Amino acid sequence: REPNNVVALHHLGVITYQEGDAPQATALIGKAIALRPGYAAAHNNLGNALRDQGKLEDAVVAYRRALEHKPDYAAAHNNLGVALQDQGKLEDAVVAYRRALELKPGYAKAHNNLGNALYDQGMLEDAVVAYCRALELKPDYAEAHENLGMSLMLLGKLDEGFREYEWRWKKRDFCLGEYLQPQWDGQEYADKTVLIHAEQGLGDTIQFIRYAPLCRARGGRVVFECPKPLVELLRGVDGVDQMVSRGEPVSPFDFHTPLLNLPRIFGTTLADIPADVPYISVPDGVATPPLDPVEGRLRVGIVWQGNPRHKNDRNRSCPLNHFEALARRDDLTFYSLQVGPVAADLEYLAVDASIHDMGTQLNNFADTAAVVAQLDLVITVDTAMAHLVGALARPVWTLLPFAPDWRWLLGRDDSPWYPTMRLFRQARPGDWHDVFDRVDRALTVLTAESDRR
Repeated sequence: REPNNVVALHHLGVITYQEGDAPQATALIGKAIALRPGYAAAHNNLGNALRDQGKLEDAVVAYRRALEHKPDYAAAHNNLGVALQDQGKLEDAVVAYRRALELKPGYAKAHNNLGNALYDQGMLEDAVVAYCRALELKPDYAEAHENLGMSLMLLGKLDEGFREYEWRWKKRDFCLGEYLQPQWDGQEYADKTVLIHAEQGLGDTIQFIRYAPLCRARGGRVVFECPKPLVELLRGVDGVDQMVSRGEPVSPFDFHTPLLNLPRIFGTTLADIPADVPYISVPDGVATPPLDPVEGRLRVGIVWQGNPRHKNDRNRSCPLNHFEALARRDDLTFYSLQVGPVAADLEYLAVDASIHDMGTQLNNFADTAAVVAQLDLVITVDTAMAHLVGALARPVWTLLPFAPDWRWLLGRDDSPWYPTMRLFRQARPGDWHDVFDRVDRALTVLTAESDRR
């Protein structure tokens, strides 16, 4: 009846965005703005829809226009901060969050987002203060609890951090699943069965399946449910009586537990991380893809990108061209273990850089393990490969962004989770050049030691 009803167009756009159709939301809200250019709320929500599509520059423009029309709009300042943070403009993001909090001191979401920006700058203690303030204002704020947990764990306070981390299941984007059976919380369960179900990424599954023997020691059977690409690799892990692929029927069980609840259940601290390696081996019967080594050279595998859908992949992955200088060395032979579309980047290497592509022969993680077992070293960004190589007890150098994931802790070049791992950290946000300079020097030392042997 009123095709140009501005408020209806705006609200319909917001609902469309909430239903997951950001492009249609952009069109509807844009029409409302065309009819009423000074509509601050519409500019703000247009920014949300644009940011959801990865159009960060356009989103920033939309938020700034909202603030031109309504300078005291706390939500727009907060959202502007999120878009700036997504662009890596952390200091500008902090300014935006602090302005939102000046206008609205009780704004729990802005306190949480401020904590995120401080975390990304390596200001962990200040981030903890921000998360705690958010929780004072909103005690059931699941995202702030989870973020606080990850900050505490990054600081090495694993026992406190894992307790806060349990709140992840209260978030909208986490799904525990529906189980009639009660959650297992560490009690003895003789003659009964516990189902451990993997969660989050493939690397998390590889890292934390180490707890299966501890679960097994407290009772009867352990059934482990994990993503299909890992089933063949993990089938023989100690402490697991039955391995099932996610989505397949599961035999009867009495209790269940999410995999990453186990460190909290077993009271894990830095001093008692279960770090006996290897706890994964190459499965029997896996065909070993042949390598093409050069006599006298160490064999080095590389991975430069993780899952592109990971929320922090833009920071943790690096361009392949950083490996080019290494690939020009005449004392090493390099093998790409990269899979997925990005593996095609190998075609654009300089002619004097040589990397053998093994990715086309890797159908699952069992195949990958068979290749890793033949290598002298793997150099990888923070992705599942780092966990696989560490769990196999093979030498691995893991390249970390300035603000690393909680499991890598701070200020150390080793990992208490993986004794054969060495960490190379960015000294400044986004600076991979310095990281690779240090890797190059470390490779020179490594080859010299190999020659002496």
